Amino acid sequence: MIANMCGRYVLSGDPFSLGTKDNFNVSPGQDMPVKTVDCDGQSMKWGLKTEWQESKLLINARSETYMQKKTFSKCKRCIVPYTGWIEWAAENNQKQPYLLYSDKMYFAGLYDNSGFIILTKEANSNIYHIHNRQPVLLDKYDVGLWFMGDYDVSKTNELIRYHKISKSINNPENNSREYLSEVE
Repeated sequence: MIANMCGRYVLSGDPFSLGTKDNFNVSPGQDMPVKTVDCDGQSMKWGLKTEWQESKLLINARSETYMQKKTFSKCKRCIVPYTGWIEWAAENNQKQPYLLYSDKMYFAGLYDNSGFIILTKEANSNIYHIHNRQPVLLDKYDVGLWFMGDYDVSKTNELIRYHKISKSINNPENNSREYLSEVE
């Protein structure tokens, strides 16, 4: 198992002018743009290698506890641009994918020399029925606070919109906008 939440996301556009192409099904292990305090934009692999789980990538961490974990002690803060993210909900004994999105522009993340991860928090009440965790979302005004360590993730309560999408998105090779259209 790679992740408990946010195992895929969407990025449309080239936010840091790196030549990034639209990716409608970003999967762990792919190189994606991030911004750090030291760099206005660079490409990094989504996922950290750990000593205790060398064959699998760690792709997210709980915002409530990451500072107490040795795994993240040498990590620095980054932001990860996104357009939306994909979560699966159990419906009729099947996994139904949903596209979730908000007005915020970035995920809060951590990185080291092996890659980056996305921080998560308890899900807002309007999406809790889909998944109990969600990424920590930042807008452009939050970025400085996040980088300086002054951003309080527990106080965010952003509006998140969502809709059901095609189960074809379950295959990471299916990377087209058409798979993100709303389905019944």
